[in-house]
Amino acid sequence: MEPDILIVDEVLAVGDAEFQKKCLGKMDQVTKEAGRTVIFVSHNMEAIKKLCSKCILLKNGQIVMFGETSKVVNEYLQGGQLATQQPLRQRRDRDSKGRVTMTDIFVTTTEGNTKIESGDALKIRIRYESIFTEPITNVRMVIMVVNDDLQNMLWFDNEVSDQTITEFAQNGEFTCETGPLQLAPGRYFVNLNFHINGASEDAILMAASFEIKENLSRFDFQKSADYKVTSFIAPFKYSQSKNNF
Repeated sequence: MEPDILIVDEVLAVGDAEFQKKCLGKMDQVTKEAGRTVIFVSHNMEAIKKLCSKCILLKNGQIVMFGETSKVVNEYLQGGQLATQQPLRQRRDRDSKGRVTMTDIFVTTTEGNTKIESGDALKIRIRYESIFTEPITNVRMVIMVVNDDLQNMLWFDNEVSDQTITEFAQNGEFTCETGPLQLAPGRYFVNLNFHINGASEDAILMAASFEIKENLSRFDFQKSADYKVTSFIAPFKYSQSKNNF
């Protein structure tokens, strides 16, 4: 195709790394060599910053901001930062069926410290409420940690770890404890997705945020990523408590 204006909507959300690389290269070629316009719709901040000279920020179908890419991306991330300051229970920007509601999230070290450094292990606690009065089976809790460019850095999935939760109480708390994380200093966001029988029940992007402080004495530069599922899987374990909060 040789259109004057090419609209590309979330093409990088599918396909493997080679396919995504090919798409980015082609879009770059179309704009620089052919002189055509590409409207690129995406949540991939790294790709947006690489490809786009101008950006439009949309919210609820309305234009919030238009201008230089770096300024618009910062505005978008700042909005995510502000959203994480709201109680999780009150977040309306969620994809939920209304049967399960994640109400609180706490991100600390495994020792309970809110100051997190390179090399620390994390403890992520997620409280929930549901309409179910009897225990149900085949529950899946997925926690994704993304960086400032919204790239997946960590993926904690009880199903991947053969820890599928077999009993799910009406109200309770999931706890995910990780091994030492070799994360670079910077800001990170936590995305949540709660499944029952393979279907999403409650999903929230940027449910929480946290900062990693530099600690070179504990940062192991020789550690390599495990590419089995995503860019980086760290050792982790899930546990569940059944309480009324």
